[in-house]
Amino acid sequence: MFEDEKLRDEPRSNITYPNLLDYVYTRNLDETYDVVHSWRKIMDNFVEKHHTNEKPLLIEAHFPLQKSMEYFNVGGEPFNFDFVHMLNETSIAVHFKQSIENWLKALPNGEGSSTPWVIGNHKFRRVASRFGKDGNRADQITMLAMVLPGMAVVYNGDEIGMVDTPLTYERTLDPQGCNAGREAWLPVNGNYRNLNLASQKLVDTSHYKVFKALSSLKKSPVLQKRSVQVSLASDNVPAVIRRLEDPEIIISLINFNEATINVNARSNIKIPEILKVHTASVNSGIVIGSLINTTSLVMPGAASVVLTQ
Repeated sequence: MFEDEKLRDEPRSNITYPNLLDYVYTRNLDETYDVVHSWRKIMDNFVEKHHTNEKPLLIEAHFPLQKSMEYFNVGGEPFNFDFVHMLNETSIAVHFKQSIENWLKALPNGEGSSTPWVIGNHKFRRVASRFGKDGNRADQITMLAMVLPGMAVVYNGDEIGMVDTPLTYERTLDPQGCNAGREAWLPVNGNYRNLNLASQKLVDTSHYKVFKALSSLKKSPVLQKRSVQVSLASDNVPAVIRRLEDPEIIISLINFNEATINVNARSNIKIPEILKVHTASVNSGIVIGSLINTTSLVMPGAASVVLTQ
């Protein structure tokens, strides 16, 4: 957005790929905050003039944590990319806990700041392919992000559990088929006959039904309030607890083990003994609407669940 006053060339980075630069002269500049602040004023003037709702100003800024936080001070809401940049299939429960807590603690306005939690986008592998095996954790990050304060940013197709499409290097050389003799566009994954929205609407349990239930829950007063507690229900089960006031509570739990475990969540995170299953990940076998004793919570391998009072 801004050029170096002396028009200096950016130095080469230490990355081995060719032509990649270390943007020390044109990236992370303080002038960018001034521009965002001016955009915030334009949007606020629009809201005032047209008597409409406040408009969020989302910022895609791949900055260090403290640099990202500065955008909140000028009216922006920077994307949190930890779920795609920092965390992956090798991450364990404590890594997720630390990542979320580091961000929340750094917020300049504390609980008053909202966050867009990025689950996936066009630059990264599908979330169902990044985590787990054969899509068995396709709902995991969505269920986590939906319960965190702020908004979940979902890449089109992740809401139905789409996975990566295998591609050869040759197909990436001319993906639009612009050169003579080449097939136009990239191929569609062969599983589209079974993994699609139309079929998921017809069954009782599907990734789409999970996403729809979470989207509805996101409007609840408990999740509209921005207070949050991130804990460990056990070594491999992170918990996100949202409370409005007793007895209103919403809890997200994820089993990072591939095997079934028994968790005494009540003892570890101080929650009510009996809670109801609001949403459960596909193939978890956990029955939606059933009552759960949190002193002896059976979590199937790779399962995720959202509990309510």
